Amino acid sequence: MRVPEYGWTTQKVFHFLNFLVNGVRALVFVFRRSVQNLHPEIVQHILLDMPSLALFTTYALLILFWAEIYYQARAVSTDRLRPSFFTTNAVVYTIQIAMWLILWWKYIPLLVILSKMFFAACERSHSASYSWLSSENNSCCGMMKMILLPR
Repeated sequence: MRVPEYGWTTQKVFHFLNFLVNGVRALVFVFRRSVQNLHPEIVQHILLDMPSLALFTTYALLILFWAEIYYQARAVSTDRLRPSFFTTNAVVYTIQIAMWLILWWKYIPLLVILSKMFFAACERSHSASYSWLSSENNSCCGMMKMILLPR
């Protein structure tokens, strides 16, 4: 049995990731002009996009936390929840890293647009999931909710 006062709990990791994301975004904001002058241009994209990836992981972790509570309240096994969380994050990170590598190899303006659209979809997915979790009527759903919660 886990003792919550010791070690990294899901809540502690969530708060740490929130702090990390907001701290990095604040630094990027403060040093925006310096970031825009970095070359090669792919470094700019990575520095500007990395906080969004971490934000996706942060809110996917929040959904995992609530899904575990939901499953435990109904006496359902939570064995597949964490692997689903890690798999979803691995897929998102792999797709984004592949786009960055392609952009590093050959700059394609359309791929930059697709990369930004991918981030927008990821952020919309986690915000929809969060609003679903915090609403009375459960009207919205996101990618993690569809993966983790049974129908």
